[in-house]
Amino acid sequence: MRVLTALVLGSCLFSTVKVLAQQPNDDRPISTVFHVTSVKQGTSPDCLNGQCNVLRVTVEGYARIGHNAKLTQFVLRCDRFTEAKENGKKVAPCARLRAGEDYDAELRGELIDFLTQPAPRAVFEIVSQKEVTTPRQ
Repeated sequence: MRVLTALVLGSCLFSTVKVLAQQPNDDRPISTVFHVTSVKQGTSPDCLNGQCNVLRVTVEGYARIGHNAKLTQFVLRCDRFTEAKENGKKVAPCARLRAGEDYDAELRGELIDFLTQPAPRAVFEIVSQKEVTTPRQ
């Protein structure tokens, strides 16, 4: 009975490892074209000590992810930090985007990286995403 139990458990473990090994790697970027429908800027409450200023950039838009025929609608956020003590030097620049434009981008897990400027550049955090058949304008 112990031998049979060990064989069954070993077989299940091997099958589980094989399935996990075949799962797509979330760290691998997915290239896409992102259409921006809205860009908003405002102050962020993240820097309250007077040592820096934070401009929060919120972007709405949509993209086709992978070979999916449907669109995914996104709300993205990027915080542009500026240190007050360092003569206003930008520490993490967000990509400058305009509504009504298309941009090459890479989806990286819960982040979207717009390929508009050389590194280093800040990436946009995905706040929400929803599959849609017709994009909201």
